[in-house]
Amino acid sequence: MLVGDVAQAFGVSPSQASWVVSAVALIAALFSPIVNWIVAHTGERKSIVAGLAIAAVASYLGGLSQDFSHLLVLRVIEGAGYITVVLAALA
Repeated sequence: MLVGDVAQAFGVSPSQASWVVSAVALIAALFSPIVNWIVAHTGERKSIVAGLAIAAVASYLGGLSQDFSHLLVLRVIEGAGYITVVLAALA
């Protein structure tokens, strides 16, 4: 169970740990209009490459994180990378 494992590893409650999962979806919903504008102005290919790079680096660093707040921030950044890739691919 992902949430339970995160809660145990970082010493937080399961409700706090659930933000690790929810952060990506929340960022995707909130920043879609902004990312759509960025994709329109920078191009699909550049946006896909940038989004993949952002998501990959944030995911790697999140795996190394020792602090829950750092993990959460990195998941937000990772979500921004993912939504950039998705919207650029659909453009």
